[in-house]
This record gives sequence, C-alpha cells and structure tokens, in this order.
Amino acid sequence: MKIKKFMAVIIAVLMALASFSVAGFAEEKPEFEFDEDGKFVVLQISDPQDDAYPAHELDDFIRKSI
Repeated sequence: MKIKKFMAVIIAVLMALASFSVAGFAEEKPEFEFDEDGKFVVLQISDPQDDAYPAHELDDFIRKSI
C-alpha cells in the first residue's frame, strides 16, 4: 500500500514539473487577440463524442467555426 502512495506522489510531482517546463517556454505573445473595439470571441467545444473513426462533418464544423 505504501508503494502505491509513493508512486502516486512521484507521478504527481513529475506531472507538475512537466507542466512548469512547458509553461517556461511559452511565448510572451497572448494566444488571443482583441478586435479594434476591445472585444474578442470565445468558442467552447465540449465533449464531441468522437471515436477511433472521426466524423468528418464534425471536424469540418469545428474548423469552419474557428
């Protein structure tokens, strides 16, 4: 039981370090841009229910939306 807890802590620490290392190399430029009037649009796509064979209609819809 102690080994499982130890491994869980090690994995959590490694995941945290990996996320910090990626964030350290991020560009200074923001990922979104404002329009001239100071507004921007947010597109949220959640749980598209795609599987091993992607639905091309869904893929086209997402690409056109972006």
